Amino acid sequence: MARIRYFLERGVFNSSSRSLDAIQLFLNACELGNQSSEDYYAVDAAYIWGLLNSGETYGMEFESARLCRKAS
Repeated sequence: MARIRYFLERGVFNSSSRSLDAIQLFLNACELGNQSSEDYYAVDAAYIWGLLNSGETYGMEFESARLCRKAS
């Protein structure tokens, strides 16, 4: 759980100035939340990721994007 929260907090910190970095951090948190059955954090990360992402994947692999959408 600590790594998930780390990715979430780093994503929030970077969201205003470095949104592409923040998107990857939220995606990491979402994937890790899904893998470890931490649904609350996975959904939280997926929600914020979706707000920043606006439907584009910015070159991230399809499977990661699918997992994040699945969580929300």
